[in-house]
Amino acid sequence: MITMSNITVQQISIVQPIKAVGKNFTGDYRQSFAYIKEVQTLLDALSVKWIPNKVLGIYYDHPAEKKAEDLQSFQGVFTENEQVIPTGALSTIELAGSFLYTIVSGDPTQTIGEGYAALFEYVGRHAIKLKSNAGIQIVTLENGMAQTEIYLEL
Repeated sequence: MITMSNITVQQISIVQPIKAVGKNFTGDYRQSFAYIKEVQTLLDALSVKWIPNKVLGIYYDHPAEKKAEDLQSFQGVFTENEQVIPTGALSTIELAGSFLYTIVSGDPTQTIGEGYAALFEYVGRHAIKLKSNAGIQIVTLENGMAQTEIYLEL
């Protein structure tokens, strides 16, 4: 574990998978909120209860390297009691294994970039090989404050 500019980065192992339900999207990452609303609407149509104020996003591309309309992501939510989803429009994703991890609090437009900077500084400092360049984010809104957990798979 190392702390950089008040952001702690650590290597963790997830044994009990973190499960989310969602969908793959192609388009501007700034539309993530609309993508999440689409997933929630699909779940509502299936009468599947989802946990409010907690979302997952997996961002596969670096926005500086692709056009906004070509960016690939998975956007999802967490369901109550890990309900099985009987539809082809949505899929379940499980996070398990070894990851670099940090958590940041505050305005996501500022703190997410700071979190990634700390993670990539850690990667460079320790010459760590990432499994992929995908950034995984779990955002929880609590009492008006956003907490963003960021994972990079090892």
